[in-house]
Amino acid sequence: MCGARDTWRHALVSCPMAASVWALARKELLQRMADREEESPKKWLFAMHEILTKQLFDRLVVTLWALWAARRKAIH
Repeated sequence: MCGARDTWRHALVSCPMAASVWALARKELLQRMADREEESPKKWLFAMHEILTKQLFDRLVVTLWALWAARRKAIH
């Protein structure tokens, strides 16, 4: 969407559209997200599940889902 290489991390975390959403998130969540550098989205998500509280993990998953849905809607 923004012209950068399209990867899962870019699309859901670092793309300007996604970054503007994450700017509203709690700093604890953002720090934990930045600390994990797994290449595999599955491994990253499982690692996030291990280190986040249930509340923060739920917020992460719902936000990722909303970003993905908005991205798909804009593309298609």
